[in-house]
Amino acid sequence: MRGMRPAALVAALTAGTGYTLYGRPAKKESSPSASGAAAAAAAGAAAAPTAPAAAGPAGLADPGADTEHIVNWSNTHAVALPAAAYAQPASLADLATTVSDAAARGAPLRPVGSALSPNALGLSPRGMVNVGLMDEVLSVDTATRTATVQAGARVADIVPALRAHGLTLPVYASISEQQLGGLTQVGAHGSGATVPPSDEAVRLRLSRVGLGAVGVVADLTLRVVEDHRLVERSWVESRDAVAAAHAGRLRAHKYLRYMWIPHTDAVVVVTADVVPPGVSDADAVEGAGGAAAGTPDSRLGPARSLLTEALASRGRSSPTAADIAGLGWTELRDELLALDPLEPNWVARVNTAEAAYWAAAAGARVGPVHTILGFDCGGEQWVSEVALPVPAEKPTTDVTFVRDLLDQIEADAIPAHAPIEQRWSAGSSSPMSPVAGPPDSLHTWVGIIMYLPARLGGGGSGGGSDASSGTAPPGGPSRAAVTAAFAAYKRALAERHWVRYGAVEHWAKVELPADEADAAALRARVDRRFPVAAFTALRDEVDPARLLSNPLLDAIFGEGEGGRPRPRGPAGKEERKAGG
Repeated sequence: MRGMRPAALVAALTAGTGYTLYGRPAKKESSPSASGAAAAAAAGAAAAPTAPAAAGPAGLADPGADTEHIVNWSNTHAVALPAAAYAQPASLADLATTVSDAAARGAPLRPVGSALSPNALGLSPRGMVNVGLMDEVLSVDTATRTATVQAGARVADIVPALRAHGLTLPVYASISEQQLGGLTQVGAHGSGATVPPSDEAVRLRLSRVGLGAVGVVADLTLRVVEDHRLVERSWVESRDAVAAAHAGRLRAHKYLRYMWIPHTDAVVVVTADVVPPGVSDADAVEGAGGAAAGTPDSRLGPARSLLTEALASRGRSSPTAADIAGLGWTELRDELLALDPLEPNWVARVNTAEAAYWAAAAGARVGPVHTILGFDCGGEQWVSEVALPVPAEKPTTDVTFVRDLLDQIEADAIPAHAPIEQRWSAGSSSPMSPVAGPPDSLHTWVGIIMYLPARLGGGGSGGGSDASSGTAPPGGPSRAAVTAAFAAYKRALAERHWVRYGAVEHWAKVELPADEADAAALRARVDRRFPVAAFTALRDEVDPARLLSNPLLDAIFGEGEGGRPRPRGPAGKEERKAGG
């Protein structure tokens, strides 16, 4: 371990693996380097009052030469801040200087990575630090199967470096652009019932799912595993068939993912298993039932026909037949949904076309683990994902939960876009993980979605791009309308199902509450599940001024005006100790 950390965090580190963190650093004795001085100046600029970003579709202020614009991956949140308040240190020394100077000045400095979190967890208009320039793989130890990487390294950067040594990461989420610091800070997960989330690779319990609130991650030493191939099989079956086969299927396969298609009886089942050494790719595919027999035309035909018919009925000539022929599945879905994204009957027809696409794509394939477990998440979107335990005494909880959601969606005619995605993971020993629990515990993750097709008009909705150039018909649905509909969709499911199933949201997908009622419900869910007092006491110790916070974290933990009092002194330390 390297770097300067508060004594309490140093004591909390265990031998083997962990983070290098910056909370409230010790005073530097040496002068900063030239680049470190520049980073310090950037952080210091954040101490000056910063006007909030202008209201509008993107949440961005007017563009300017000295303004930094940060937009999240889903294009649903953005901030603008002075370029001098956006620090990008290139070395450990630069980062230490940046954080030390920010602490001395009382300058906000929210850690941000690739801005992949759908809720913009890392964004703040007051000041940010991004370690994306610190992206090296520092060492790989094949004997202990560990790798030390800088926190700014992306999954896509790490994979080839590990594969050169015959190794790979033990868990993959869906997107390879994730930086390792952010991946573990939010507790991102994969799809294996016996595979814990990514944070389990490090051992600083209250800080490894620290939400960027207890320090800036500089580097990580991760457990890695032997590189291997997976054989994936996908097919479509009915809801009843899924429920009947689920228990055995979960035990039989290394990885499992369901994509439930609302307003249809179709469920896409995706399994993946390790290919034993010595088994060829061809034999593995054959053993899994053979490769997909469908052609691109057979897969995309139903969606192309539906779009062509719908355009003709509306007197529309764009996109043209040639344009349609060149679109892939996710692009076709965007064009279809853009025609009427909130009309339940139309959404049901689009979802039926999606089910037909996956049925025609059924089959098996083989590839390295990182290519099989990654998948296309679609276009711009609103998304919410919750985790809930699956008790051994109630093994059907996971499937029953989703079927209850679907029943409500269809009874209330909610225009739910497809899919409702369901995955599983083992428990995490991180107290702040949504799946905190014993290593043999089982948890399911369930996500809902609404897309924001590019052709929709802006209408003042959330979103990072200028959607006002969209070609939706005058008076048609806007991004703002989809945004409002998604909020109502999520609230309806939360009020009816989350509490009774013990579901809590993925940290990267908790949105800023719309009103005090939503805020109170959010805080109640968080208080029920997490050791908030212990986590708050740790924050009091390492960041008492909350320089690393932002409005979203303030809302989650009730620390704005009228928020909960923070534990202080010996009592606060005891609460932190109790939380791990």
